[in-house]
Amino acid sequence: MDYAVTALAGYGFLVLTYSFLRTQWPDRYYSVSDIVGHQQSVSLQSYLLFRFAPAIAVTLVGSGLLRQVGKEGWPVWAAALTPVVGHVAMTHGRALLRSEGGFGRRRQVIYHLLAATGLLVVGVAGVWMSAQEFARPLLPSLTGIADGIWTALLAALLAIAALRVLQPEPTDDYTVIRDAIRSLDSDLVSYARSRARAAGADEQLVVAVMAVESIQRPRWLRRIERVFSRLLRRGTYGIMQVASSRPLSDRESIDAAINAPLAGVSLDRDKYGRIEHRQIRSALDSYNSDPAFIEWLSTALDVLRDPDILR
Repeated sequence: MDYAVTALAGYGFLVLTYSFLRTQWPDRYYSVSDIVGHQQSVSLQSYLLFRFAPAIAVTLVGSGLLRQVGKEGWPVWAAALTPVVGHVAMTHGRALLRSEGGFGRRRQVIYHLLAATGLLVVGVAGVWMSAQEFARPLLPSLTGIADGIWTALLAALLAIAALRVLQPEPTDDYTVIRDAIRSLDSDLVSYARSRARAAGADEQLVVAVMAVESIQRPRWLRRIERVFSRLLRRGTYGIMQVASSRPLSDRESIDAAINAPLAGVSLDRDKYGRIEHRQIRSALDSYNSDPAFIEWLSTALDVLRDPDILR
């Protein structure tokens, strides 16, 4: 009975936790409203924390509580790891079955296999840690769980009340894009604008694509893509995320984008410098038709209406 309760409670915790942390990134581009996707993309550490911390917490606490009541052996491992295995099967397993065809399928398969393997590894680590002396202070006692639940509930209510009073306005897409543009390497931006002028492409459009792709595929993720390029072979590389059968540097990806999909593309603006969303979608359809990408790109072009943003 103890084993079943542990497994069910752990799985329920993972379902609830990952429901609150739901995002399709990095498998797909995250939308403007996807706060979790944005927070995960900030750094590799943030991604690993969001992705794996709940799994190691469930296995560590679950197996630790079972050991406190005298349980040992493989049943402890099975009960503690069942929630993680179930989560992997219902998320990454289902995603693998539904993965799209084309050159993107290999990337999706590798990503989901790595994520699933990582979850299982940290799950095993959690069960192992619960038997180690150094992890004892991290484990709650059975007698303190009931009091802990009520204490946590009260703390959560107080935290929600405090956040409603003290929380600043959430970072909007305009601010995210503005900061992304300002953080772009100035030499790389100058190179891109020069190449755009030479090819008859829209300078602001090229810079806007650079900014959006740097948000969706930050530098740390592009480095990982290059590492796995021997397995992926054909994929999208560089700051412009251009499809290629070999890894591309940021400058090479700019050249490839301007020489093909963005060459000669110009956007009509009204007297205020604004561009219709429909025109953006039509112009970029062959480059990237993802609705989230177009949404971010529209904001980037709006930010670039400020003549001082690139100075």
